[in-house]
Amino acid sequence: MSTFDVPIDQYMTSPVRSIRAGDTLDDAHRLLDGLGVSSLAVVEEDGSLAGVISLTDLLRVGRVQAGSQPGASLLTFPKRKVAKEMTRDVATVGPNDSIRGAAARMVEGHIHRVIVERDGQPVGV
Repeated sequence: MSTFDVPIDQYMTSPVRSIRAGDTLDDAHRLLDGLGVSSLAVVEEDGSLAGVISLTDLLRVGRVQAGSQPGASLLTFPKRKVAKEMTRDVATVGPNDSIRGAAARMVEGHIHRVIVERDGQPVGV
């Protein structure tokens, strides 16, 4: 068996870092910054996958605060919920799908990540 045919669950990052769809963009920014990651899975109250919010999404809607007070955030966000700015069309694969299949989804979609789902729940990236 080729390395590329190994199930993705052997290489995925788990657990998935997530945020609730009803949380604010400020919450998302703090969590991304604190965890040192570039995206978060967005989940509904039941834990099901609703979308993805990335640093790029936040940079698109954030405003730079030039000359703000020392220690204040240089980037501010509109008072919106994550659900308003997240990407809803998320590329997903199953835990038994191959690395080859996941890589193909990423190349075809021009995306940086796929979410690994099991029974509608995100289990890896």
